[in-house]
Amino acid sequence: MTRSGSIFLVIVLIFTFPIWIGIAGGMIGLVAGLLGALIGVAAGLFGAVMGVIGAILHGLFHPFQGWGFPFGAILMACFVVALIIALSAKARKR
Repeated sequence: MTRSGSIFLVIVLIFTFPIWIGIAGGMIGLVAGLLGALIGVAAGLFGAVMGVIGAILHGLFHPFQGWGFPFGAILMACFVVALIIALSAKARKR
């Protein structure tokens, strides 16, 4: 390569260096944004599933909350434990 060709190449690299830095930073930002969006979608789906499960459980156990007992949550927990014990005892008999 001739001397004038080398000087021209250096001048082009000096003037286009900010453009290449900007392109590289943009690509890093794009990858980070897509990764963040993927994590957000996964967290949103997890939250939706937990919300559906919570709505089902709330629908099942809501009558226990309306009886006016201050210990409605304890009563609900006792009911769930008794249900689990009864189901496991029934399954053991088989």
